[in-house]
Amino acid sequence: MKKSNIIILPVIVKSLNKTLRQHWSVTTKDRNNYQFIIRSEMNKWNLKKAEAGQSFSLEIISIRSRLLDNDNLIGGSKSLIDALARELFIWDDSPTYLKKTDYKQFKIKDSEYKESQTIIKRIEYA
Repeated sequence: MKKSNIIILPVIVKSLNKTLRQHWSVTTKDRNNYQFIIRSEMNKWNLKKAEAGQSFSLEIISIRSRLLDNDNLIGGSKSLIDALARELFIWDDSPTYLKKTDYKQFKIKDSEYKESQTIIKRIEYA
């Protein structure tokens, strides 16, 4: 049986084009910001940390005012996935432990959400 957990981040993933042009220290600050929010959400909902060697798949849903092309969304999610691994929402981002990552995005006006956010769904393999 597959078990899933969801966290909602009140920030959106920056595009790869934007992250490639920014200074490395800004990228580090973005990752640290993601980590803080992820840690807060995990504590708020009492979510367990990943155990050694545990496999997951992720679904990352970006609710935003302007859609990105897929390459920019996937590439821009690198800092987010690194933060998920550092906070042990997932054990590791290597293909051995992160089996599949699905990316979706919706415009705010086309969804039930009223503000930009990123929804992360963690699906645990038994």
